[in-house]
Amino acid sequence: MWRGKKARQIAGVGVAAAAVQVIGLSRWVLLVPGVSADATVPSETADAHRTFELLHTWLGTVLGETIGYALTATFTVLAVIATSGSIAPRWLGWLGYAAAVLIATGVTVPLGLSDAGLTNFIGYVAWCLWLIAMAVVIWRAPMTTRGSRSELR
Repeated sequence: MWRGKKARQIAGVGVAAAAVQVIGLSRWVLLVPGVSADATVPSETADAHRTFELLHTWLGTVLGETIGYALTATFTVLAVIATSGSIAPRWLGWLGYAAAVLIATGVTVPLGLSDAGLTNFIGYVAWCLWLIAMAVVIWRAPMTTRGSRSELR
């Protein structure tokens, strides 16, 4: 498994993927309620609709989804490369690669490819299974494989 700078870079990509998806999803609880309230005022309805579309496009589709999908797929590939041959069995690497490819298809959703939404969804289901399996593998790996306690800090 990679340690030091490479491990921090992989973690950084994973944190970035999570952050952009959280920002994209947060619009629903932080911004949309106010926009919704504005839409109930007849003189502000048109502006509220435009604001909603703007938030949906930029925070949802572009940032949360498209960039989030690309970063999640990248993180997954980097994590598979880092663990292949050290602690993860080959089948787990293939599951990670397959999940990453399927997740990456989500970046084509804004282009109107109808099957991309489904393949992206299947990718995230596979990714969840991969994450659970990786957690079990890492948890069960001998401490010498994972590194000493001082190396994990």
